[in-house]
Amino acid sequence: MRIFTWMILLTVATASGHAEMLLEGDKKPPRKSQYQLSLLEQDIFEEINRLRANPSGYISHLETYKSYYKDKKILLPGKPYPLQTDETSAAVEEAISWLKEQRPVGALVLSRGMTAGARDLCLDQKEHGTFGHITSDGADASQRMNRYGTWKEYMGENILYGYNTPWHVVAGFLVDDGMPKREQRNNLLDDRYRVAGVACSAHYRFGTVCVVNFAWNYLELVKRKQP
Repeated sequence: MRIFTWMILLTVATASGHAEMLLEGDKKPPRKSQYQLSLLEQDIFEEINRLRANPSGYISHLETYKSYYKDKKILLPGKPYPLQTDETSAAVEEAISWLKEQRPVGALVLSRGMTAGARDLCLDQKEHGTFGHITSDGADASQRMNRYGTWKEYMGENILYGYNTPWHVVAGFLVDDGMPKREQRNNLLDDRYRVAGVACSAHYRFGTVCVVNFAWNYLELVKRKQP
């Protein structure tokens, strides 16, 4: 199995509409099952904020992560087989050097709507065994998040396959194997991002899929009050 890492970063005009109220036939607030976090998802969210609060403190985790490598394969604890990577442990060393230069940034706030948008992708890929940012109905990260509210100014999306331990997920994003621009690594410590959503699910091809959505701001959709 190969580790896949993906990301979208858009800088566009704010989407139109009023995210504060339900627009009939258009948007709808997420159901509780769409935004309620599992223990794994909650731990990933907290792990990202732990990294943002103390980037250099995460170096020891990456040193441990580096020990899992053998050439272009990584065998995570508890896994019966190694994951195929595009790069060697040199990518981990690069991430460690990068972390040494980073400063703390503000904690992310959890978003219901953004979590629902991330979950839509996870469940679609669980059903179809696909990968990447586009669901089977053609929705990208921006469209999925905007089903349940409206993201503002900046947004990004990280995806990682085959990991089911919170700090391994964050380490995988930091190493950003096979991605020359390291966009997923940069997303984690981008101070423009203030809100996030997290979702994970089983994936029959890769075992697991975890998705993290980021945005500068997000207007949550709420039900219109009846007169």
